[in-house]
Amino acid sequence: MRTRREEAFDLFSKWLSEATLLECRLNFPAFRSRFRVRLREISESNLRLWSDDTTSELVVRILPQMEFGYGDAAGVRGPDRFEGLLVIFFRLGREGEEADFICLTEVLAG
Repeated sequence: MRTRREEAFDLFSKWLSEATLLECRLNFPAFRSRFRVRLREISESNLRLWSDDTTSELVVRILPQMEFGYGDAAGVRGPDRFEGLLVIFFRLGREGEEADFICLTEVLAG
């Protein structure tokens, strides 16, 4: 389900204040990746995500044309339990084509 930018930033703020562990999935034509992060900094133009050991970092530049989507994590597979998720769309795919996105999913403790 699509969500407004303000609602997405409300969720980012919640994750930052609670130090929520997130699974970060990147889906782009040239690459895909999956790793665990925590939000470390939020501004109107950037999200800064760090691995728990703070040796790895991902900075996502927030652009005006980006869209956001929110949902539950019922379809997310893996050995852990997951809660809600937020998708940052860089480009929506045309019919029959995948979108370019980053998906942040809450990882629930054991």
